[in-house]
Amino acid sequence: MKQPKQNMRRIWRVTKLPLFLIAGILLAGCLLYGIGIARIQYWINPPSMKSIPAVLAQAPCVADVCIGMTGRDVVFEKLSQSGLLYGVNDSGGMPIGFHIHEGGSGWVLFADNGWKVVSGLELRIKGVALKTVLNVFGEPDEMFLMLGCGRAGEHIHARLFYRDKGIEVILQYPATSQIRRDRGAQIVLDDHTPVLSVQYFGPAQYDEWLLDVRESIRWSGYFSLLDPSVSAETIVDKLQPWPGLGVKIKAFDSCLRQN
Repeated sequence: MKQPKQNMRRIWRVTKLPLFLIAGILLAGCLLYGIGIARIQYWINPPSMKSIPAVLAQAPCVADVCIGMTGRDVVFEKLSQSGLLYGVNDSGGMPIGFHIHEGGSGWVLFADNGWKVVSGLELRIKGVALKTVLNVFGEPDEMFLMLGCGRAGEHIHARLFYRDKGIEVILQYPATSQIRRDRGAQIVLDDHTPVLSVQYFGPAQYDEWLLDVRESIRWSGYFSLLDPSVSAETIVDKLQPWPGLGVKIKAFDSCLRQN
């Protein structure tokens, strides 16, 4: 009588691994299906971003969280009490993250002195029109404009700076076929140019902030800046006064330096 039971145990040992693998594959398939459905729904019904102007109007703070504020608990409480935000998350690491109702997200960054003093804020508001941001902030002081190459092809990348307010607005979108063909073509920013993100920093750190732009571009993983001649100072030297919307602007072509 023991022999059949032992055989059954052997059969179970042999078959349970494939069963677990099948279950794992089915679970992974369900997760991927859910992610795919979520992305399709996002494309069909993108978030309205209607809360963004109200969030931007608080600049250079978010929910009364400002540069120089001390205390992670205080920051977490203020963010959690805002009716414009949800999903506030402090994993115990350096940043505290949050989501914006109707689309967008953000981070509160802390200085490396115990990670308790707010050193910066970032709003990820991909797709918001430049007009929306300018209506709140007004016109910037100066800008950096680049045609860059990287893992996703050639893209226009711009940074608008508000020197005394401590605000940086980042724009990014694919280069048109005309720009890709004609390397000398000038670029025009208009009301509908898409914004990628907005960052707040201490105005007293403006010069230091500019010198960090190159590293920020490099560490984004989007562009290649392999030529050692493209230094932090090179980026600063390419700053130009804000010309306004609808004006042709000459961009720094970092792609040519990679060929």
